[in-house]
Amino acid sequence: MTTILRLLMAMIFAFTVSAAAYTQKPGSQPAQVNLDVVIDDTASQGLYGFGSDGGGSYLNGIQGVAASFLSTGVLSFKTGNRTSTVFYTSPIEPVGALLTGSTSGSSYFLTFVKTGLYLQTMAIGSSRCEGLVGSMPISSSYNRYIGYRAGHGTLTDLGYMLVTHPDTNTWVMDSNSVGICGSTSYDNVARINDAQNKGPSNDIFHGRYYMPLRLVFTRH
Repeated sequence: MTTILRLLMAMIFAFTVSAAAYTQKPGSQPAQVNLDVVIDDTASQGLYGFGSDGGGSYLNGIQGVAASFLSTGVLSFKTGNRTSTVFYTSPIEPVGALLTGSTSGSSYFLTFVKTGLYLQTMAIGSSRCEGLVGSMPISSSYNRYIGYRAGHGTLTDLGYMLVTHPDTNTWVMDSNSVGICGSTSYDNVARINDAQNKGPSNDIFHGRYYMPLRLVFTRH
């Protein structure tokens, strides 16, 4: 084999490897993106919906916080050793005893994204409507779930989370979609239910409440 032919084959091989590295195969999943999170207290105003623990940004990897867009495209945000607070002062359609006051605890937020739609690959300036559930333990046997167009029971009378991607490193999720995700009468509306964390399903439904929530994500 001549020197020129060897050189040509080496160049072709290098180009092929390079192209494979930068081309996402159909159906492949993007890389996980770790995030720092702000629970925006101006949305809840300390009166209704979700508020933070007052400790500022929830930094991925600090105090047990784990926040990321997983390779499946969903948001997974655990507050770890920190907490969030849920305020119940604005019932829309309560079921059973009226929820009052607030509950605080280590919380978990999870979106439900359609197959093939990845939050981390949203185009800059684009928006999307997603379902989300926030949860926290309320006893040794039960977790409380606050569902925005997701969770158990009827979903069509709940609000979505409006997801926007204003720049390369920032995403915002807001329960107030100003009608972009459907009727304005459902903006900020979530269903609350308690479910056993072990054993047979025995959900306790509390109805629909006005539950503002705004999450701001920054690439870690």
